[in-house]
Amino acid sequence: MSRTIRHVTISAIFLFILISGFPLSAQECPVAVNGEPRAVIVFKGKAQAGLAEAISELKNYIFQISGAEIEIKQEADSELNSLILSLEPESESEPGDIPHTQKLRELNIEGFVIRVREGQTWLAGRSELALQHSIYWLLEKWGCRWLFPGEAGEVIPKKPTLTVTKAMETDQQPRFLMRNLWYNYGGWMPEKVQEDFRLWNRHNRMEYSLTGYIGHAYNSIVSKRDEELFEEHPEYYRLKNGKRVRGGQICTSNPEVRERAVAYAFRFFDKNPAATLVSFSPNDGGGTCQCSECRAIGNFSTQALALANHVAVALKKNPQTRDKMVGMYAYFITSLPPSIAAEDNVMAFVATKFNFLPWRFLVNQWEKKTDIMGIRGYASILPWHWTKPVWRLESLSKKVEFWNESNIIAINIESGNDWGGWGLYHYVLARLLWNPDEHVDSIVDDYLQKGFGNSAGDMRNYFSRWKGCYSQRKLASATRDIAKALDKAQTEELRNRIGQYALYLHHLYLYNDYKRSGFDTKRLEAMKNLVGFDWRLVNTNMAHTLPLLDNYLINAAKNRFTITAEEFNGWKRSEPFTHTEILLLLAADLKRSP
Repeated sequence: MSRTIRHVTISAIFLFILISGFPLSAQECPVAVNGEPRAVIVFKGKAQAGLAEAISELKNYIFQISGAEIEIKQEADSELNSLILSLEPESESEPGDIPHTQKLRELNIEGFVIRVREGQTWLAGRSELALQHSIYWLLEKWGCRWLFPGEAGEVIPKKPTLTVTKAMETDQQPRFLMRNLWYNYGGWMPEKVQEDFRLWNRHNRMEYSLTGYIGHAYNSIVSKRDEELFEEHPEYYRLKNGKRVRGGQICTSNPEVRERAVAYAFRFFDKNPAATLVSFSPNDGGGTCQCSECRAIGNFSTQALALANHVAVALKKNPQTRDKMVGMYAYFITSLPPSIAAEDNVMAFVATKFNFLPWRFLVNQWEKKTDIMGIRGYASILPWHWTKPVWRLESLSKKVEFWNESNIIAINIESGNDWGGWGLYHYVLARLLWNPDEHVDSIVDDYLQKGFGNSAGDMRNYFSRWKGCYSQRKLASATRDIAKALDKAQTEELRNRIGQYALYLHHLYLYNDYKRSGFDTKRLEAMKNLVGFDWRLVNTNMAHTLPLLDNYLINAAKNRFTITAEEFNGWKRSEPFTHTEILLLLAADLKRSP
């Protein structure tokens, strides 16, 4: 063959490879090349809502990243590569259509594997939730990030060519099967805020398999507000100084109360068949029963665990609920370790505050009584932190390290919609709950580089300002950090993202104006300014301002200035912020003295 013919032949083969979509290497799988589709998404069968949404997002994000419109099909396309989404084969004898099926079976229910071979990529999960996780993990490898809830926190790179390489193969599973970060006053949040937070959790693999309820529950068994029930069955309620009263806890030793508890558990799972966990946490506060039968059981932790055990045994005996679990708070009056052991389907959630002894010690003590445990933790709590920022990443890392070394499988953290000051903390928490071995410094570096580009150094200064305590001087320094970051931002997307932090800082200035004013017309004017601005801030997710306004400030307005609710609500403004306005606010804040 002549050199010319050989050259033409090789060129033709190369062109055929590019057009047909066959990979240039057995070690990779091109999905898009120069904005053109080179693969299809393959999923056989009908996905449930969560996975269906993830598959649709995979298609849409590939388009946003590369410009390639790829198709979703039931079968592979002979002319294109394949992103094959599959679930674990249903039987041990079934070989499955993915490589390394056995490895998949070794993972927990949220585990997934990704494999690449000759133009095919397998994303395989132990469950639909696991397969959903694999999709967002792959999008992360392509550069997507979801830093904080809302459009401004979404990072979507522009890459006309997308490939899955052999180096992207992985076996993944989360360490904790409950990774629940939730807002106090969450039910008050507008629909947009709730949807933003749902998507942030989904994209950061914080949706979890160990679902259910783990709040205060005794009032659902015997209601303190049910006067008729109290009149007919006072024995259901606690004995105090020789009399039955409706406040506090219930009589956990009463046989009929125990049967009501079992009935409550079955009703819960009838209404929530997909749930794993039903709560038998006592009511908040104290007030235990003083009857001789309750006291004979032991301390109140033992009483509460005995009731939980009774329900747990009943659940195990029923074929429909034998895989279900009972949870209870080890918190305040139930924080001390019990004298009895828990059933194997009972989980105690040790609270990290409001206990009689240090929580780490209590975890060690409860571990002697139960095989599986959870943590009930706290992050940004409005009446503690008042939307002020923190760092606390070192202490968070130590907490997660301790949880990882214990029998803990579930983490339940209360926080607030405070992403301007707590967003990095929340993001690092999500990463560590998936993989406690990930290094905090690496997470922070990635967050800054992917999220802020040329402004990463100034944003590092902004976040690290909050080490130790919050102060006016640090606020002034942080304002200069944001101004510098905005000056370096080269895209509208970056300017918009960084601008959200300028709005958060302005909220802190207005809150300081209000707190430092007197109790005269100056304070009233400061309150009006704060209310008007903070209502506009709610949908940005930067500060937990809705409950600050509609719980705390509205009461202050009523009590101190006799302002009616109608007048108070009239101060609220709802127009969105413009970038020009953000710059003007930042310029004004830069002129303030610390």
